[in-house]
Amino acid sequence: MVGLLKLTYSTNDFKKQPTSIKTPKTLHLLIPLHVVDIRTGETWTDTGVVPVLCRMFGFRFLDRLCFGSFFLARWVWRFCGYWTGLDRKLKNPDMLQDVCAADFTYGDAIKLNGFLCKKHASSDDFFFSGLAYPRSTDNTFGATPTLITVLNITGLNTLGMAVSRIDFAPGGLNPPHLHPRASEIFFVIDGELEVAFITTENKLYSKLIKSGELFVLPKGLIHFQINKGNDSAVAIAAFNSQFPGIQRVPNALFGSYPDVPNDVLAKTFGIGINQVKKIKSWLNS
Repeated sequence: MVGLLKLTYSTNDFKKQPTSIKTPKTLHLLIPLHVVDIRTGETWTDTGVVPVLCRMFGFRFLDRLCFGSFFLARWVWRFCGYWTGLDRKLKNPDMLQDVCAADFTYGDAIKLNGFLCKKHASSDDFFFSGLAYPRSTDNTFGATPTLITVLNITGLNTLGMAVSRIDFAPGGLNPPHLHPRASEIFFVIDGELEVAFITTENKLYSKLIKSGELFVLPKGLIHFQINKGNDSAVAIAAFNSQFPGIQRVPNALFGSYPDVPNDVLAKTFGIGINQVKKIKSWLNS
């Protein structure tokens, strides 16, 4: 919505303030802005960043509250920011140093959304060689993902990146799973794979991609890849989070601890209790 609005101001706008101003503390919030809605041609002028933002996102009934005390202006900003996501975005500034290699020496003593920075980083904090070699695919699904996060490359801390190599045997499946904290770019290095994701409206988007092609997988949506060919396949996945997380749907339901009750799974999938037990045993074998 912001991209459809045009904001302008003139130098004279900094020389005058509305008579309704009651405290100089509101100065930085009360520069007159002239706004044009490119979609409708509607124009208006509001004194302050806060009321303009409220208008942008449909909170026009709060406009007048933005005039007056600094307290009210801050309250409205927080209200609008909560509902539009602006407040959360403003609380995540860019990193303030060149590097911040993760320091794990504190253990559980300090909890952060991320990790503390090492006092002295080295080149090894930004290096990893573990993706150079194929992994065994002799497992239940015939596919092995090797997810590399900040836990493996400490230099990824605060950079918002991670990567994974996925090896597929012929017929191998990377089963339905999701990454709660990241979108994904899936790039096929060798072979041919069917890649798909499912939206919250249960619509399936699927594509057969070969070496040199890629597919985008949106954040938090269930997706999977399967090798329908007769040869092995290899892919690389890139994530926009240093710690994207991964939750496999079958393992979450049939391999959790403590167990999801057998009767819940039996009723959910319309199968018998004995079948539920067999699936659990198969996944844990």
